[in-house]
Amino acid sequence: MRKLLISCLLFFGGFISIHSQVYTGAAYYPEHTDKEQVEKDAHLMEEAHFNIARMGDFAWHSMEPKDGVFTLEWLDHAIRTLSQRGIQSLLCTPTAAIPKWMHDAHPDIMIMGADGQRKPYGRRRHACLNNEDYRQYCTRITRTLAERYKDNKSVIGFQIDNELATEEPYCYCPECLKKFQLWLKKKYQTIETLNKAWGTVFWSETLDNFEQVWLPRRMDNPGIYQDYQRFYSDVALEFFRIQRDVVKAVAPGMTVTTNIGGSGFVTTMNLYELADECDVLSFDNYPVNVTLEHLYGNDIGHPFDPAMTSFAMQIIRGGKSRPIWVPEAQIGRTALTQKEIVKEGYPRLWNHVYPTFFLMRLSVASVVF
Repeated sequence: MRKLLISCLLFFGGFISIHSQVYTGAAYYPEHTDKEQVEKDAHLMEEAHFNIARMGDFAWHSMEPKDGVFTLEWLDHAIRTLSQRGIQSLLCTPTAAIPKWMHDAHPDIMIMGADGQRKPYGRRRHACLNNEDYRQYCTRITRTLAERYKDNKSVIGFQIDNELATEEPYCYCPECLKKFQLWLKKKYQTIETLNKAWGTVFWSETLDNFEQVWLPRRMDNPGIYQDYQRFYSDVALEFFRIQRDVVKAVAPGMTVTTNIGGSGFVTTMNLYELADECDVLSFDNYPVNVTLEHLYGNDIGHPFDPAMTSFAMQIIRGGKSRPIWVPEAQIGRTALTQKEIVKEGYPRLWNHVYPTFFLMRLSVASVVF
């Protein structure tokens, strides 16, 4: 298809039930290029019979280059140009990757690792979901986008964040400790009940009050570690709700989703609770990647066993009675699996139960698949 570069696919079978239409299109990044190229790309998308583009994820600096200064004209142009070709837009909140000015103003936004050190700036998913400054910035950019595009008929919905609670989601900062202690107090009511549930008499870990609770590392008491995982699942769900509620308050009829990472095998969030919070449940399908099946002996770089792909899809589909969306689906190599070239026929096998696919134009950044 001439200069159309496809690096991975996204597909929206779930749009059938909500918008009475099957959407086929690309995850598109107009902030990476100029207006002339956007117009060329829109023409190529039309030739490819695309009718949707997902845009905005990771574009926070392009949207807000300075604190409180919003520059969305490039996105206006992209939405308008695509619309003229019959292509609608699914917009994303850009909150999975913070701009450098935010980090410089609030270095404590960064996740604190188990070693007590803040994550350095770079990549994505590196901000603490409990940090109040971060939450306020997320709320503001979400409201700005919702208010700007609430009446735009070419915008059919919002994807909140990107692959929430993936990579290294757990934070060990003072704010997370404080909120974890409050979460435990609400759950157990008394410290005696907590001690019994965790079996703290072993290794003399008995606690006198909730203020003595610590943040667990991987080899800690399994009771505290399990509760911390459940706590952080609730944190991620709350983070999603904050942005979703902003969108719904401004544009009540707007469809809202979020894309589940890990090819559906995300153990850091209660996916069924998330399903109840979304208008549509979505997951990203990367069969050649590090996911649950690799914990059971498979080597990185080898495709899923077909049964594992089916298993992942059934897990996600079980979370919602209506059809699901797949905002990202792999057709080639990814950054984590450079040694494996996807064999002919595999993409069709991986996506055997869904009708449409999508993503367009490779990025220069190495972390973009």
